[in-house]
Order: sequence, then C-alpha cells, then structure tokens
Amino acid sequence: MEIHFFEKDTDMTQSVIPCHGWYETLNAIEKRTPCIATTQMGLLSTRLIEDGYRVFVHPADERPYEIRLDDKNTCTDKELRMTHNLFRMWQAGAFHANATEHH
Repeated sequence: MEIHFFEKDTDMTQSVIPCHGWYETLNAIEKRTPCIATTQMGLLSTRLIEDGYRVFVHPADERPYEIRLDDKNTCTDKELRMTHNLFRMWQAGAFHANATEHH
C-alpha cells in the first residue's frame, strides 16, 4: 500500500484518484485503500507506516522521496522513530529528496 502526499494540488498524478479533502483522505486510509494521493499534509504520520503504508512526499520543486523508519531512509539525516511527528518535521524542512547527498 502507498500514500502519496503532494505539496501542490496541481502536481497530483492522474494515475490514482486524488483525495483533496481531510475527511476524504481519512476515509481512504481507514478503508485501507491501496494507493492514495492527497494534498492533506497534516495527515503525514508514522501511524501510516505502522499501518503498512509506504509514505511518499512530492515536493513542489524537488523529486519525490519516501519516508521510512529504517536505516535505508535517504530523505533525512535524522534517525526516525515511531514517536516522531512527521508532519512537524516536514514543516520544519527536515526532509529533502537528496538529503544523503548533503553528507
């Protein structure tokens, strides 16, 4: 299962049905929809990973990246744990498509 967060509504792909609203996205997550595309960045959470979703972020000006909780995470230099607030980290700019190139 995958969930794709788009920072800009106009960048959403046509390959999946987009969820533009908060409740529409929550409903898709609760129904365990296999592939979700949404603009609702506030729903970015480790809970999604715990529930079996692969989490992708599509920034407006960069290539997409995946947020993972293991040592293969390349979008941040930080060690991610289930207790982290991914939305707040995203707001603070902790994730980037080419984070591992900054070492």
